[in-house]
Amino acid sequence: MSEKREEKKTEIAVLKDKLNSLEVKNKEEAIRGIISYMSNGKDVSSLFMDVLKNITTPSLQLKKLIYLYVMSY
Repeated sequence: MSEKREEKKTEIAVLKDKLNSLEVKNKEEAIRGIISYMSNGKDVSSLFMDVLKNITTPSLQLKKLIYLYVMSY
């Protein structure tokens, strides 16, 4: 059981690192992963602030993905 918790923490840590990346491609990949986890029923609410601070991006695609996440939480 503790292995699953450690695995989940590392998955979330990887997503958090990608969200804080400077590349839009990495941010989009992270948001897609987060939305995938959400659709599988996993709790990704701990990433809310990291997702929200990316709302100022010029990428329309990324804004739409962020909107999906924010509307769910």
